[in-house]
Amino acid sequence: MEIIKIESTDSTSSHLAGIAEGCAHGTAVMARVQTAGRGQRGNSWEAEPGMNITLSLLLRPEGIVSS
Repeated sequence: MEIIKIESTDSTSSHLAGIAEGCAHGTAVMARVQTAGRGQRGNSWEAEPGMNITLSLLLRPEGIVSS
């Protein structure tokens, strides 16, 4: 598992999506500051710098075929 630590990003999910092609299963992007966090169903949140865990995890499950 690789953990990529960055100081600040708008969204760890967006950051990871931008580098995903070169990343292995289990890669995580963790930021001390996240300015535009996104959640499920359009939810968003703000996190005080350094006070929360803000990360995204890339999973590449085997056996799932996309169409």
